[in-house]
Amino acid sequence: MMAKLVLLFYKRLVQTGGAEVLLAQHYKFLRERDYSVKVVCFEHRSFEQEKIAQDDLILVRGILGLAGVISSFKPDLVFCHSGYIDLGIAAHLVGSEYSIFLHQPTTMSFNEPDKLASRYFNRYRAFARHDDMYRQICDQRKRMHLRRRCYIELRTIVSQFVLKKAKKLFVLSDYAVREKEAIFGLDADILCGALDENQLSAIPAAQKKEMNDTLNLVTLSRLDINKRIHVLIEAVGLLRQRGVRVNLKIGGTGPAEGSLRSLVSLRELEANVDFLGYVNEKDIRTLYQQMDLFATIDWADYRLTTYEVLSHARKVLVSDDTEADERLIDAGYLYVSAPEAEALADTIQVAAKCDVTWPLKQLESYLQEFSWNNYFERIQQLASYD
Repeated sequence: MMAKLVLLFYKRLVQTGGAEVLLAQHYKFLRERDYSVKVVCFEHRSFEQEKIAQDDLILVRGILGLAGVISSFKPDLVFCHSGYIDLGIAAHLVGSEYSIFLHQPTTMSFNEPDKLASRYFNRYRAFARHDDMYRQICDQRKRMHLRRRCYIELRTIVSQFVLKKAKKLFVLSDYAVREKEAIFGLDADILCGALDENQLSAIPAAQKKEMNDTLNLVTLSRLDINKRIHVLIEAVGLLRQRGVRVNLKIGGTGPAEGSLRSLVSLRELEANVDFLGYVNEKDIRTLYQQMDLFATIDWADYRLTTYEVLSHARKVLVSDDTEADERLIDAGYLYVSAPEAEALADTIQVAAKCDVTWPLKQLESYLQEFSWNNYFERIQQLASYD
């Protein structure tokens, strides 16, 4: 009996991030279970977390090239990790079903424009939290030229058609499920994955950090304005004013690096903030072991890094945009703050003083819920065409 063929589409596989990690883990899961897998993209650049065999990688030019690949291989399952409009059109041209991963709620994204279309904008305004992102998005819509408005109206018609025709839509939180229904009338399934089995098995042996007189913070992400790292830097400045000895290590690269470095210089925080650049996978474990608290305060309903940090038995601070599990908060592993400098500084000080209450075995049991194996097994069941 021939192995089932699964096609994974990622429009431009050129940088490292949560969505790219998800693709790599999906590919790995399928290959380990003897599926035949093809990863199709318009553009590709290798990076450390993504280990795709050269024979399984197909580069195509545009929608017609993608449609040709689907028609030629006739895959049993098709999943879209990025570029769902392109994949949806191509699949419809050749009569193939498909499922789509939607990685971020539209209310937490500057890039996803369907909410700006006339049919959906009032629904977006009624549902969205009226925060700084909301105000910026509304302002951008007011200033849009007619050509841009027309483009969004037409694009949204195609986008929503593709989404409505998908076999399954996979999202990462209850919030995203509610949002897709309230704004667009779409049905979605919530599923979350984050950890390899070997990460889970290592939790009972996690080392407790030795206490010292410096509070060591880490953030690790692409450096752009959506990540709110500038707010974290301002919080470090407030902590220093309060007499707290603090060090923030910022891992990652991106377009906001210059402005962040300028802010550090303006606040005279060079002795308190270190820019690490791109951090290799093998160095992340050491970075986590040496820190007291990991901070990730961007707009997001789900954060892959939260669970990766927890697998090292370290505390995590997130913004209050995120759906926070009360079990983790009660256990002293998760701290939630408004994404404002003073509130962050206060929460960081609380986190530094509080002890965790769960033994490592209980943490391991909790994180089993978020293993990649459980995640992708469920996806295969939901997306099956049988």
